[in-house]
Amino acid sequence: MKLFLTSHYLNNKHFNAFRNLLGKSKASKALFITTASVPYGNEPKPQWLIESLADMSILTKNYDETTLEEGDFMPENLEQYDFIFATGGNLFYLAYRLAETGMGKKIKKYIANEGIYSGSSAGAVILMKYIAYFSLADDLSKAPKVYPGLGIINKAIIPHADSEKYSDVMKNIADKYKKEGNEVLIFNDNQVLIIDGDRENIL
Repeated sequence: MKLFLTSHYLNNKHFNAFRNLLGKSKASKALFITTASVPYGNEPKPQWLIESLADMSILTKNYDETTLEEGDFMPENLEQYDFIFATGGNLFYLAYRLAETGMGKKIKKYIANEGIYSGSSAGAVILMKYIAYFSLADDLSKAPKVYPGLGIINKAIIPHADSEKYSDVMKNIADKYKKEGNEVLIFNDNQVLIIDGDRENIL
């Protein structure tokens, strides 16, 4: 399993760490999934989304971008991509579209086959199964139907630990998982969580 999970900001040490995970300086082709940002409006894209996509585009020669909405590009074969990147936004809307389109199952298979997955904020948290506590941070009503996360990681993923806007609520969410005996992986807005097989590193 090769995962590169972020809160928001990336710098050169993060880019270099991703290249090490990738095994080359740039991917030939990547898939960017912007589904989680749909409830906040993508026309025009919000600035935080533009910045997030700009950072990840540095790491690939070419990429396909999709919202997974009806009428948008719907990738069939994920194996053509050197990595998949899912942006931040509304966690519950992301879970809804991944379930409704079947893309969640495809991503799980892709990761199981050693494909590299990168997720920012909601795109990182979606790897958990039980995501209900994140309703403290994200509007649950944005999703027409409530689904769990992908269940790829059995630990709680807590981004934005030092965010001025989200730090208090993220601490509250982390405490809820801890009280249930879950191990939590906490990282700041300028950190990334890298999982490569059995190795975990916060950079």
